[in-house]
Amino acid sequence: MKKESHHQRFDKDFSSFDCRKQEQHITVMRHGDRLDCEDPLWKSTAERPWDPPLSDTGKARAFAIGKQFKDNLSAPIHRVIVSPFLRCVQTASQIVSALCTVDKNANYMDVGNEVKVTIEYGLCEVFNRRNLARAPEHGKNVGFNVSELEAMFPDGTVETMEPICNQLPDWHERPESAKLRYATVIRSLAKRFPYENLLLVTHKMGVKTAVSSFRKDKYVYDVDYCGYSHLKRRIFRSPNKKYLFTGVYDVTTKSGESGVKFCPLIDKALYKKEVTKEQPVGFIQAWRIPGVAPYALCIFFAKLVAYTFFYWLPFYISHTGTSTILIIEEDDSILIEKERVLTPSPLPQIPISSPPLQPQTTLEVERSKKRSLAIVDYGHDETAMSPEHEAEEGEIMSSGQWACDGWGGY
Repeated sequence: MKKESHHQRFDKDFSSFDCRKQEQHITVMRHGDRLDCEDPLWKSTAERPWDPPLSDTGKARAFAIGKQFKDNLSAPIHRVIVSPFLRCVQTASQIVSALCTVDKNANYMDVGNEVKVTIEYGLCEVFNRRNLARAPEHGKNVGFNVSELEAMFPDGTVETMEPICNQLPDWHERPESAKLRYATVIRSLAKRFPYENLLLVTHKMGVKTAVSSFRKDKYVYDVDYCGYSHLKRRIFRSPNKKYLFTGVYDVTTKSGESGVKFCPLIDKALYKKEVTKEQPVGFIQAWRIPGVAPYALCIFFAKLVAYTFFYWLPFYISHTGTSTILIIEEDDSILIEKERVLTPSPLPQIPISSPPLQPQTTLEVERSKKRSLAIVDYGHDETAMSPEHEAEEGEIMSSGQWACDGWGGY
């Protein structure tokens, strides 16, 4: 039995403009878990490192979301429109497979299922160096083989149509321009297929735009893998079926219930700090950041030259002729200074006949300066034994002996 088209069902059920209304449901979803996030080394050997596929976890998550859509959504999905990036195509493929399964068996597909798939360039990633870090210079050769991508979907599900955007965005696309592009594409697709419920598989920025563009008072600060936002609007048709009237878009998604977290716009600063708190990268990941390796090598060789001169300079100075002369002069001055310090000062001249004194040694002079006890030899006569004042340092006594403030006087 031939199934009725969406237009025929609409004409049959909602033929009266006055009392009949239909709702169009639009679900905008992010792709599943990327392989390069689970295996950072994948990029080093990948042919297209800017276009990673899904990991096994991402494929399982996408299939589970597809089963959830089939079992729990009140309105069935009629068309899946997907970004040309591989991770989005694989996510949509798993969802379509889940929507087409029979009795929850992935090996049996409902060939009569009316889910259609279309690839749309307007849903692609923000086209700049920040989001496509390993893409060729200026985004050249970042192309897609649409035929190979369409072959990933179950048979009979792909439907070719004229895309909203015929080519990829310009390189160096700004986030504001990307948001405008996403909003325009969502509205255009909804307008092109007013009788169908749409599932748009895109990227994180696209899901954010699906909320913030239709809820101006909200700020989306996080979107999980396979997180999605839900929009709906009312469709009215005139009795003569010549005119179509549409209502405003209503965002029915609540924060956190489907992997999309948003807050009032006035609290943007609070939640923005929470999300932008980056996790520290490891040693290997740091070396993979563009520009880190050349900068580190430049710093290494600059430090190497600096420390080489720093430690080699004393060796150079000690082996040059000029420095040797300076050292000799310094040695001479030191010797002269030592002689001046160590040479005893001349004795005071006293007009008393006395036997010649023998010079004291340097050691005795230094030792005498450290003592405070004076020893004087008064001789053996009684006159010298009489109590008189002690001689001052360097003074000649009447006995002809040398008086010294310290030990070892003659």
